[in-house]
Amino acid sequence: MGIRRRPIRRFPERDGWLRLSTTLLVVGALFVLTAIRSVVLPSHGVRNARAQNVTKTTASPAPVTATPKPPVATAAPAPTATATATATATAMPAAASPFAAIGNGTHVLVFGDSFVAAGFAQQLKKLVEARGGAVKFDAWTSSTTIAWAGGSRLNNLLATFKPDVVIISIGANEVFLPAPESRAQFVRSIVKRLGVQACMWVGTPLWKGETGITAVTKANAYPCGFFDSNSIEVERGTDKIHPSAKGGAAWADAVWSVFVKDAAKP
Repeated sequence: MGIRRRPIRRFPERDGWLRLSTTLLVVGALFVLTAIRSVVLPSHGVRNARAQNVTKTTASPAPVTATPKPPVATAAPAPTATATATATATAMPAAASPFAAIGNGTHVLVFGDSFVAAGFAQQLKKLVEARGGAVKFDAWTSSTTIAWAGGSRLNNLLATFKPDVVIISIGANEVFLPAPESRAQFVRSIVKRLGVQACMWVGTPLWKGETGITAVTKANAYPCGFFDSNSIEVERGTDKIHPSAKGGAAWADAVWSVFVKDAAKP
């Protein structure tokens, strides 16, 4: 006995709708994909373009021109002590000797600050007069190298007394200067005016240190001799600064022994 097959019933309307639905789904999917590509791809392109711009900017930055700084002035170097001494020696009217020959008729001028009158000039006067010479001294209280280099006081002394020998002691009022090198020109100016046979610059005997006036004076007093008063002990007066009469006399004796030729002879 054979199997009886049922005939397959077809529904044309249903098959048409199925094909239509499938077609619509495919079209819709294609439309969605196209829309997504139109949104995503341009955004991706913008990001790539921005990245490229950033890369280009980073790799090749715009040149920056620096504004030049104004030139800084530099101070000119100070002249050396050797050059200064040579110039001073050339400018001197006469070649002064650091050693004095004192005898009959020798005029000795002693000038400076108040330390000169603290037994120093008085003792020198005795020593010079014992050899037949004459002494004039001028102790200008509170004076400095600037004061003596300016004005007419020194010129008047030189013109009226006409000294053969000059002994100078200035600097007690300049021992604490913050810039003692500024006084070098005034030391040179004083020495330049002397024009004598012999001269000696006597440094200040210090009582409480200094800032450098001794070295400045020594470097610029040429061709006069220089006596470093701190090589000896100087007795002080009641103010503990100026020499006492005894200390000033001993100070003068020390200078005399190295400055005057044949100082041991009367």
